[in-house]
Amino acid sequence: MSSEFTTGSEVAKQIIEDIGLTNEEVLLLHQVSMYSTKGKISSIYLLITDVKLHVISKKKISLKNYKISKSFLWNTLSSIFVNDEKIVFTFNNNKTVSFADNEGITLVSILYQHLNEILLPNHLPNYLSSPSNASNSNTSNNNSNYQISSNNSSAGLPNSSSNNALNKLANNSNNNLNNNNGLPILLFDKSILKPQALSQNVFTKRLDFIMALSNRPFPPSFRDFATRIFNLSKILSINEITFSLKALLPFQNLFNVIFYSLFNEQRLSKIILPLTANPSWSAFGDLCFYNSSIKEIESTEEINDDFKIFVDKISSNKENSLVKVKFSNSKYDLRFINDLTSLIQRNPNLIDISIENELIPEAMEAFLNNFETCVEYKHIVVLGLNQNSNVNYQKLLTLTPNLKSLDLSNCGLDISDVFKHIVLSDSNLEVINLSSNKFLTEFDENMKLKPNLTKFIMRSIEWDFLNLNNFLTVISKNQNEENNNSKLYLDLSTMKHPPNSTISHLYSVIRNYKLTNLDTFIFDFNNIDQNIINFLASCDSLKSLSFSNCFNSYDEYFRSFLNYLKNNKKLVELVLRAKNLTFTLDMLKNLAETLIANENIEILDLQGHKQGDYICDVISEILSENITLKEVRLDGNSIESLIPYETLETKLLLRNQQFILQLPIKDFNQLIVSQKVTEQDVLKTVNLARRLQRPTSRKNVQTFQSSIPEDIHCQMPSINYSNYIKKDAIWFMKVNDDENTPKFNFDGVYNKYVDDTAWFGQFEVCQKNNEHFEKGEKTISTIDNEITLERLMAAVLP
Repeated sequence: MSSEFTTGSEVAKQIIEDIGLTNEEVLLLHQVSMYSTKGKISSIYLLITDVKLHVISKKKISLKNYKISKSFLWNTLSSIFVNDEKIVFTFNNNKTVSFADNEGITLVSILYQHLNEILLPNHLPNYLSSPSNASNSNTSNNNSNYQISSNNSSAGLPNSSSNNALNKLANNSNNNLNNNNGLPILLFDKSILKPQALSQNVFTKRLDFIMALSNRPFPPSFRDFATRIFNLSKILSINEITFSLKALLPFQNLFNVIFYSLFNEQRLSKIILPLTANPSWSAFGDLCFYNSSIKEIESTEEINDDFKIFVDKISSNKENSLVKVKFSNSKYDLRFINDLTSLIQRNPNLIDISIENELIPEAMEAFLNNFETCVEYKHIVVLGLNQNSNVNYQKLLTLTPNLKSLDLSNCGLDISDVFKHIVLSDSNLEVINLSSNKFLTEFDENMKLKPNLTKFIMRSIEWDFLNLNNFLTVISKNQNEENNNSKLYLDLSTMKHPPNSTISHLYSVIRNYKLTNLDTFIFDFNNIDQNIINFLASCDSLKSLSFSNCFNSYDEYFRSFLNYLKNNKKLVELVLRAKNLTFTLDMLKNLAETLIANENIEILDLQGHKQGDYICDVISEILSENITLKEVRLDGNSIESLIPYETLETKLLLRNQQFILQLPIKDFNQLIVSQKVTEQDVLKTVNLARRLQRPTSRKNVQTFQSSIPEDIHCQMPSINYSNYIKKDAIWFMKVNDDENTPKFNFDGVYNKYVDDTAWFGQFEVCQKNNEHFEKGEKTISTIDNEITLERLMAAVLP
């Protein structure tokens, strides 16, 4: 190390010691020549932290050599000017810091990268071409005023082309820092001061920044716990991130701070909002305005007046990716339906709506009427109204010809009558879920279903001999007569029988049918007998089978099932999850021996069997000779360490083929909570799993798509949203006056960027009220500051 650099390190340590810096992370320290108001030049230090710019000067006579002369919050920086001679930072109220420096571009580039990570997009400073513009730049901003723009986030940036260029330069400069090229801008050795802000994740940077601005007390455990929960969500995600705030419920009054910290997380795909005492809909709307990557929102939160503000804010982001919303565990009134209608009208890609629990009668009537009066309701492709006892399904089926998937489970309906009205309507349904309803009348065996209706979810239903026979007759005839090329999806999980019958009696009915087009059969939570095994053998087209929680001993029926697997040449997906009934070691051993010789099964699901590390040995044994398997799921097996999982990964990497090895999220969480492993240990394992999923060639890319939901509690088959989302495409048409003079008609461009913008402007967009970011709640409920990660995770993990 050069003496020059060592001296710089000593100066840096002395400055930090003298000024007593706390609660701020040091980014860099730089010595510059500063211009005074009288034009004089003096040598001072600029200390750049994650929150502020500090101007450091020397004291004339003091035991401490250095002091802070001025400090500025970064969110008050309105403009930056840089040239070969000087740099000018202009803050609110025309306060400026002007200095000369031959490394100005590098300094500003590093700073701008940091600001781009912690500031809301429309609050970034202007990058000016002339110092005279500094006083005229965006000085109206202040540290309590984040304004909502009517355009998308990038369009709201002033001088965006300059900002983009500077941002690229910032990335280059950061790469240089990471490569430790010894740039003269750094007057300290990073190994001495360890400026964590250069390496800590962006979520934590934003969290620290907004906490510093809030001027309020925070529970001591909040920052580290929130960071750890987010890091776990990020680490345990191969691609997109699902972030649940359930684990953060003890800090529910600080959800607004969490939302701010998530605004620039580009992998954030799904948000889960738990029930809280004071819903933060407005703050959540701010997140959805700035973060365009959120596709799904799942909420058990109460609906209050701020829900309309949320709708206005997310709808103001014309680049948002929202396709699915699910609301549950609340009483939904007419006001909610009005706000939901506004959300649907202003977000044409929102095609999956689920309202669980209870719509009051007036709200249900208004919701159904909107399918007739609001053209935007025609965009809805997937609708869930489960647990709504007052749904008028006759009216619903009449008004929803565009629906493809409908969930009416547990609504107290007559199953026979629902099917009758499906036939009478113009419905184009492909999926119907009538689980936990009843046969109040006899099912008509002469009913002729629509050819497109091929997926039936009929779980937890009491079947008598006649209704089961008639139902299977109808779907069998429908397949044979109308849908020779279609794929039948049938879920008969948790079958129930009346008191005067037995389950074997019902199974004998199933045995008598040959569903030649049965592609997916889900028979979870049923005891299996020979009738069902024989039924499977007659289903020539069966590709996906789920027998979850069906076996618990190595009996004659399990042996018969293994024999079926040996002889079957078409089954591609096998799901054998466990909830209460787990496999014994003998069952797993014999299953492995059967699958070793199998040449057609590509997806194997053995979640929930609580076998410990032995499950990895079983999978490894199967893969030692089976080269057909391309995906394995094994979460919920109480894996005791990372070693067997990593050994399995290493073995799979040697195959040089794309392979999806599910991340056992529940097991990894438990290992972290019990402190058997660290987040960094898990991250290494996850990175190996990511490598496995990359295709090594076109030849071995997995083409079969799983049709069975990955969660044992999930009932509805997935829908390919891309088939229904309408892109707002730009088009332009070539026009020829003569063959030598081509011209173009740009009406399509005009319609998108002019008419469309004018149309959107007619909506009254709520201005961004950032009080919840700056000041937060006036009071914080009492929180146990000694709460531990272990206690919280134990409370929320399944």
